[in-house]
Amino acid sequence: MSLRQVSRVAAVGTLLAALLTACSGGSPDAARGGLEKSRIKVGMLPVTDSAPYRIAIEKDLFKEQGLTVETLPVTGGAQATEGLVAGDYDVAFSDYGSFFTAIEKGSPLRILADGYEGRTGTMQILVKGGSPIKRPSDLAGKKIALNGTRNILQLLTEQALVNHGVRAGNAKYVEIPFPDMVAALEQGRVDAIFAVEPFLSQAKKQVGARPVLEPLSGPTASFPIAGYITTTDFVKKYPKTAAAFQRAMREAQEMAEDRKTVEEVLPAHAKIPPETAALVTLGTYPTTLNPDRLQRVPNLMQQFSYLKKHIDVPTLIQAPSN
Repeated sequence: MSLRQVSRVAAVGTLLAALLTACSGGSPDAARGGLEKSRIKVGMLPVTDSAPYRIAIEKDLFKEQGLTVETLPVTGGAQATEGLVAGDYDVAFSDYGSFFTAIEKGSPLRILADGYEGRTGTMQILVKGGSPIKRPSDLAGKKIALNGTRNILQLLTEQALVNHGVRAGNAKYVEIPFPDMVAALEQGRVDAIFAVEPFLSQAKKQVGARPVLEPLSGPTASFPIAGYITTTDFVKKYPKTAAAFQRAMREAQEMAEDRKTVEEVLPAHAKIPPETAALVTLGTYPTTLNPDRLQRVPNLMQQFSYLKKHIDVPTLIQAPSN
């Protein structure tokens, strides 16, 4: 073969490689033969906890992996887990309490990526400024708004109340979506609300709400809150697609370590003004799935009788692939 023929073959090879990469959107998986499914539906709760998901959209991280995501709203983890099983979503953002509850009930679910770890100040039980409730023990027998019952928020509330001498179950929980909690508090329909960011900062600014209980302290300090989950059927049928989602979210979680990056996406993601985004207290966005850290959730759930049996977290993690 002449030098000219070798050059032509090399040029054709380079062109074919470029075409393959272009057709795949630059996706490593697509370049290796294509994703099994390039369009996925994601059930999303638009709160500060899930801000990296919006980062992945705005920074084209999903596109780089050959994925197109359709975002569908959810109000809480129960809806997310039920929607996954029903086929409404391919992936969903869910609190871990709802996830492990669904697992015990037999739902075939897996954790794709860790999402959020709370820290002091990111979640609080708030009351109105003029409320007679002054201390945690005053919450005994009172109505507390949660975005869902027997989820991670109720678990954290009950542990925090026990820390202050209030018997578990000695409060009344009312299910109210996060965006509607401030109005419910102002109108007196509930005595307190479990607020997460950005609604936490909004409640303090708009109605002068004040914290009366810190859920993320003591046994629940730096507690795992939520993650991105899917079904066992999805990871079996679409392993490359699942891996592509994991890679995009891992990069987004890393980007979320820069507070300004999170602030930039919150107005569109959580529907809040930029000045509120600048005030919110942020937790941590883990970049790895640590089974020991996540095991804290079902262990505490079993302690408070949310679960009847021990759940082994490592068996529920979908191992990331490079």
